[in-house]
Amino acid sequence: MRRFAGWMLMLLAAMAAFRLTPGLAALWQGWIALPALGLLHRLTRALPFPALEPLLALALAGLCHRRARALVLALIVGVYGLLWYPAYFAAPVSRVEASADAEPLCVRLVEALNASNLNFGAPFDDAGAVAGIPGARVKPARYPEWMRALDIAGVFVPWTGEALVDADAPAGYLPFTCVHELTHLKGVADEGAANIAAYQACLRFGGMYADSARLWALRYALARLSPAARDRVARRMTPRLRGLAVCAAPRAPSPVARLLGIGDATRDYDAMVGWLTSDADGW
Repeated sequence: MRRFAGWMLMLLAAMAAFRLTPGLAALWQGWIALPALGLLHRLTRALPFPALEPLLALALAGLCHRRARALVLALIVGVYGLLWYPAYFAAPVSRVEASADAEPLCVRLVEALNASNLNFGAPFDDAGAVAGIPGARVKPARYPEWMRALDIAGVFVPWTGEALVDADAPAGYLPFTCVHELTHLKGVADEGAANIAAYQACLRFGGMYADSARLWALRYALARLSPAARDRVARRMTPRLRGLAVCAAPRAPSPVARLLGIGDATRDYDAMVGWLTSDADGW
């Protein structure tokens, strides 16, 4: 127990240093964290199943065992604190506030989506190329019930370097989700920044990836509208698009994320609305 306490104190000191010294976080991420995450991804991508799920079962078993509990906790917290936490502070994220009226953005997105056939295939083969990581792989969860319980369509797992998605999620949203999760593998931890980077990558690639990116942008932009404005936008949609479009629900940061100083970074998925309504070239 004394050894575990000493390890945790050193880890917390390192995490505090990353938070207070962005330059140190950037150096650590570039030289240690990103190479380690890339190695983990290469080691697990050949597996025909997500490594996370059996590892999660082993971790739960270890936490129930008195002698193994400290080691399991040290591994869980250590990998997160050393391989993922620095990414939140390695590069500053500038957030652009959305204009008061997001309806024009919704109209532009609807017009672009109306002009498409909105046919979506399996996105798992091309997602790595779209994200700019040739050879990278996105895996469908073998048991996606845990993802649905957490209300997530995809997740990047720093403990295994895997990008996982719920393959039974609506097909129109999967291509963008795959690229978003692989963007995390490039070291972009902030969810809003990852959405913007994935949006840019998807539009450059075109096809179903561009359509999926615009669907996600529309999802977040619709949440900024009044019910009346939302109805006006819906009337502009084709029946096909109307069946796909949904309004995003807000996410609250967890108390742990707030404590770690990453509350905004874990919930600002709709940052692309501010970016698209600014002078940024999102089209």
